[in-house]
This record gives sequence, C-alpha cells and structure tokens, in this order.
Amino acid sequence: MPELVANLSTIEEVAPVDDFIRLRLISGLTPRPKEAVVKGLPRSLYGVHIYLSGESEGMYIIK
Repeated sequence: MPELVANLSTIEEVAPVDDFIRLRLISGLTPRPKEAVVKGLPRSLYGVHIYLSGESEGMYIIK
C-alpha cells in the first residue's frame, strides 16, 4: 500500500466549489445549487479535502 500513501495529500481548507459539488454527487448526497455552494463554503468553520494522484477524492467540512 505504499503507492497509495505516496499519491495522497490533505489540504486544510474547504474543497473548491466544483469539487464540492462533484463529491456530493458521487457520494449520493443531495445536490446543492452552485450559487448556494459559492455563498456557503466560505462560511465554513473548518474544512479538509483529500487529493489522490492530483484529483480531489474526499472532503470533510464543519459548518
């Protein structure tokens, strides 16, 4: 499993808008309108998103 770890990175900030929308969709969560995401993400208390091989693959956000 060392290959996976080598390509994994975490960033302590909320995910970019398009990644947030895409990750909600593929995880089966309710879609959010882009306008609401643009307005709401900057108001988050804390966020982390995970990149695997350069693509955003996960996120955690505290509102």
